[in-house]
Amino acid sequence: MEEKDKKIIDRVLNVIDTSGTNSYALEKSGIIKNASTVIAQWRKYRQKPSTDAIVKIAKYFNVTTDYLLGHPDMPRPKTEDELEAELMERIGAIPMDELNQHPIPVVGIAAAGNPIWAVEDIDEYIFINFPNPDEYFAVRVRGDSMIGAGIADGSIVVIHRQSDADSGQIVLATIDNEATIKRFKRTTQGVFMLKPENDKYDPIIVDKKCDFRILGIVKEIRIKV
Repeated sequence: MEEKDKKIIDRVLNVIDTSGTNSYALEKSGIIKNASTVIAQWRKYRQKPSTDAIVKIAKYFNVTTDYLLGHPDMPRPKTEDELEAELMERIGAIPMDELNQHPIPVVGIAAAGNPIWAVEDIDEYIFINFPNPDEYFAVRVRGDSMIGAGIADGSIVVIHRQSDADSGQIVLATIDNEATIKRFKRTTQGVFMLKPENDKYDPIIVDKKCDFRILGIVKEIRIKV
C-alpha cells in the first residue's frame, strides 16, 4: 500500500478514535457497513476507505474530506464567541433579557448530556414573539453535550410542540420517559439516532424496544448574559 493511502487511513482512524465512537455506532448509523471488520482491515493497512466512506465519515464527524485525504485543513474548534455569533444568525438565539410579548412556561429540566428525568412543573415564564404561542413551551438545559450547537449548560430553549422532526433538526425527545436534547438523525436503514454536538458523548441509537417520543423541536435558545 502506498504511503499516501496509509496517511488517509491514519487520519480516518484518528478522527474515529478521538471521538470515542465505536464500530457498532458507525454501523448502525449507516456510516460503515460491517464496521468492525472493515476498521480492523484499515488498521492493518490491508484495505483503504472507499470514496463513499470518506464522504460519510467527514460529514458524520464534521471534518472536511480534504483533511481525511491528507491535506492540512482540519477545522479548528470554534470559540464561544464564534459559536454564539453563528447561532444568533442561524437559529435566532437572543439574550435572556430581550423579552417579547407572549408568555410561555418553562416546564422543567432536560438533559444536553445523558438523558435525565424532565420535571413537568412550571418553573417560570419567558416571553416569545412567535405566532400561535400555545404551541410552544420552554425547558432549562442541564449538561454540555450540545455546546457545539450553542446550547450551553443552564440555557433555556424554546420548543415547538410536534411529534415528528426532519433529519438534522434539534429535538427534545424522551427515551423510556427520560428527556434529552439532541440532533435527530434518520439513517438510510430507517434507524433513528440522537447525535450530540460534543465529542465527549456518543450518539444514542434508538432501539425499537425503546419507548421513544419526540416532544418538539428547538426553535430558539435563550442565552445567559
